[in-house]
Amino acid sequence: MEPIKTGIIGFGRVAGNHLNAMRECGLYDVKIVCDITESRREAAIEEELEATDSLDALLDSDIELALITTHSSAHYADALKVAAAKKHIIVEKPMALTGPEAEEMVAAAKENGVAL
Repeated sequence: MEPIKTGIIGFGRVAGNHLNAMRECGLYDVKIVCDITESRREAAIEEELEATDSLDALLDSDIELALITTHSSAHYADALKVAAAKKHIIVEKPMALTGPEAEEMVAAAKENGVAL
């Protein structure tokens, strides 16, 4: 099985932990990181990853899966954009800030045929 081409949205401390685990298990090929903070993009480049401050650029890449590790308040909007781009989604906890947001995220994933 080929590793899943993966992008990470938000490259703080939590994302670094996920990156290490993804690399160790061999199931994921992390390609690109999106973060609005320049120092975090530089850290991604040091990890030999492509880095951008544009979520659209990440979603336009050939990734199949996006790991969302942004601030909890951004999970909902980010997940809806990822689903609309027909990419599979992993969301760091909490999934959303409210039950209705979580339900809408699930509905968007189903509508677009992606796993959440």
